[in-house]
Amino acid sequence: MCSILPSYVFLLTIIIILLLTCPISSQLRLKNAIEEKSIKDLKKFKVHTKQIMKSEKEQKNALKRKNRNHYSRTKNWRICYHTR
Repeated sequence: MCSILPSYVFLLTIIIILLLTCPISSQLRLKNAIEEKSIKDLKKFKVHTKQIMKSEKEQKNALKRKNRNHYSRTKNWRICYHTR
């Protein structure tokens, strides 16, 4: 009976250690997964903001071209009008 008792104690301590360390490892895995997801979200956000900035620049450039064309048309019209 005495020889069985230490083996049970050893198994019991191993089980207790495993039960105590499993939540820690699962928490670490969860933390790593959250960090990876946040990094991916940050990359998506950066790409999205770059696309928005690019489209805003394109809109500004188009507006500048439109204004330039309008000004040159009105300027030409005035020149043509005054020469008549």
